[in-house]
Amino acid sequence: MDDPKEIDRRTWLGSSLAFAALALSGCGGSGESGGTTDCHKSGSGGTNACTFTMTGSHMHGLQIPPADVKAGNDHTYVLEDCGTGHTHMLMVTMYDFAYLQAGAMRMIDSTTTSSHLHSVSITCPVT
Repeated sequence: MDDPKEIDRRTWLGSSLAFAALALSGCGGSGESGGTTDCHKSGSGGTNACTFTMTGSHMHGLQIPPADVKAGNDHTYVLEDCGTGHTHMLMVTMYDFAYLQAGAMRMIDSTTTSSHLHSVSITCPVT
């Protein structure tokens, strides 16, 4: 098992890279854009326990219920269509949930659909 300090360093570097990726990265290959604005709003509370951002020239919706964060089990979510004409899948592992439960940001890559993927940065409030 890795030294906990090394994990923290990796998490910090991943967070830094997520912000750089948001600024520099976009979806390629499909030429799709847009999506409905209401669909990809992230929120806290209610049916969505976490907030998120993602790389790309368009957005998808993501809902992570508070019960899923609390349970901390591996779970696959659908990145919603939101008018883009396609979806992606996003696997959040027990390991990811452990960090999210502690209030750390996690950057997770979606599946590849229409010749692109999204790097999704997720943060959940500490409960």
